[in-house]
Amino acid sequence: MSLLIFNTPSKAVFDETVMKVLKRQGFLRKQWEIPSIGFNLPTFMLNKYFIITIFIIIILAIVIALIIKSKKSFKRKTKIKEIMGEKIEETTTPYSLKKKAKQHEGKGEFRYAIRFYFIALLLLMHENKVLYLDETKTNKEIINYLANNNFKFIPQMSFIIDYFNFYWYGYKICDQEIYKGWEKTLESIWNEIEQREKKVNKNLIFSTCLIVMISFFITACSGSPLSPLYSVRNKGNYGYSVFFVTLNELGYPVKRTTIPIEEHNHNSIQIVKDNYNLDINDEKIKEWVEDGGVIVYLTSYDSEGIEYGVCFDTDVYSYGQGFIICKDASIITNGNMVKSTDEAYELIEQIDRYSYEIIYFNEYHLYSNKKVNENSENNTRIRLPDSFWKYIPRTIKIIIFQLILVVIGYFWLKGKHFGKTIPLYEEIERTENEYLFSVAYLYNKAKCTDLILDIYYRSLIKKIPIGYDDWLKYWKEEGLPSYSQAKRICNLMENRKGNLTKNEFISCIHTIEKLKKILDKRRDLYWKTLKSD
Repeated sequence: MSLLIFNTPSKAVFDETVMKVLKRQGFLRKQWEIPSIGFNLPTFMLNKYFIITIFIIIILAIVIALIIKSKKSFKRKTKIKEIMGEKIEETTTPYSLKKKAKQHEGKGEFRYAIRFYFIALLLLMHENKVLYLDETKTNKEIINYLANNNFKFIPQMSFIIDYFNFYWYGYKICDQEIYKGWEKTLESIWNEIEQREKKVNKNLIFSTCLIVMISFFITACSGSPLSPLYSVRNKGNYGYSVFFVTLNELGYPVKRTTIPIEEHNHNSIQIVKDNYNLDINDEKIKEWVEDGGVIVYLTSYDSEGIEYGVCFDTDVYSYGQGFIICKDASIITNGNMVKSTDEAYELIEQIDRYSYEIIYFNEYHLYSNKKVNENSENNTRIRLPDSFWKYIPRTIKIIIFQLILVVIGYFWLKGKHFGKTIPLYEEIERTENEYLFSVAYLYNKAKCTDLILDIYYRSLIKKIPIGYDDWLKYWKEEGLPSYSQAKRICNLMENRKGNLTKNEFISCIHTIEKLKKILDKRRDLYWKTLKSD
């Protein structure tokens, strides 16, 4: 390919071409009128990224709606296995418990309806973060917890708990009228919690849409989300797409490249934007310029950074057989081309003074993984590893920031779950003989074994038929087995002095239990004989 010398087009032709390109890329359309509805859409709404954003918002809204709809089955982050003796399975929800309450209500079993309704309310409060059951122990502590967290239905909650304790734990019969009054009070709290949940869901949807919209506006202002600033692929205000397309339509041999400057032929013009990765004073670049290369060096600063060559014009340096043209980086940006094309046209005039085969927009340093660091001691520059963050597209960065905000929000909302877990001591129905076991435990702790022995002994005597003052005499007359053991117990209890040892105490208890079983067996035998007769 031979070297070319282009005749610079007239300013009018250049401006006309620029206007066409600006229109195609949507920079000159301030609004778009839709006659059918008479509504004007701003220019940014014609941007394909806006359409993509709207599509993302719709998809996101659908996903959030599905999450809200189904979250009742999986939102229980702190698993509750049991409430008030009721097993809480993975599929158990406040509404399934409420349904059970309604079933008992329909059968007239209002006491059981109160139980299931109350448990359903506690689970609903737990799932909506009104009450954390792993931080409470008893019904009284539930009230204290709610009061400390400024719950506004404390009187109603106290009323509900008092009636629950009275009718459920007190084994009282509840009539329909009382139940309906209790249910009405509970429903007022239930509805308030549901309204609170709906409000949180609305805020979630609004916040998500707001974040996505803000992300779009930031992206729209900076251009294409997949291209860095000052790239010919960037169609935003800080891109070079308009200038690149304009040169192409005017017949200039322009091309984008990501190959280092020094690896190109010297019969090309390299347009480069300065950044931390580009060292214009690099020995390889100096050698390339010296051998006849031409660089258009677009910089955001002055040209004092060039340490070689002779400045024979305001912004042109000559070095060996080559040249470096220094220009402000903003003169050919899309945003500046909308305002004025004068400086961009001057750059074309300067380029056309040289012979070349092709004009390269060199973007190697926009994607390079190295950067330049100046050493002030020996006035040299070294290349250091660059941060990957710098080359992540702006929109991807915004998405990362959004994810960070979501994580922060998640931990903020769930913060109350952190720390040492406080066990839940649940109130359940009392088991059989629980009172007896509790009293026996207290007697044992108080070392009142003599009282326990007296109680057991009296329970034995009560099984002897009325009319026998001497139960041992009855035992002998009836010829009951284990007479010697009965005699030992009788003598021990009538002539006891002081407390027994632990082994003696246990032996006496076992013997008394054995004697009682003998009497029970004899009574059953008499009953069977009488029944057969």
